[in-house]
Amino acid sequence: GSGLLKGDLYLNVTLEKHSFFELEENGNISCEIPITVTEAILGADIEIPTLKGSVKMKIPPGTQPEQTFRLKGKGMFNKKENIYGEQFVKISVIIPKILTSREKDLYNELSLIERVTPRDHIYKMIYN
Repeated sequence: GSGLLKGDLYLNVTLEKHSFFELEENGNISCEIPITVTEAILGADIEIPTLKGSVKMKIPPGTQPEQTFRLKGKGMFNKKENIYGEQFVKISVIIPKILTSREKDLYNELSLIERVTPRDHIYKMIYN
């Protein structure tokens, strides 16, 4: 022959951690996207980076911190199943640390008409 040795070739492949996307199982990937308080409350259409460019995603009104949405087929190619995995988008709601005087006034006004009392169930659970 050609003078080449015959046999198996073994390769060790190490994937480096990506700064934005995290690799999950079956070609699925995940990422975390920050949104504002008003986007979480009112809903919004936002741009989400994917492996093939950005796509618009609808944030529904009332979105909660750490809520996760799925972008079908936006993950990595899964060669075993011959399909693209999913991209899971975890939401983080960013609370402003510094407010303008106008923002502070608006939040104070909102606090006077808020109907949500998120701790009521705790007291009912303990004292009833």
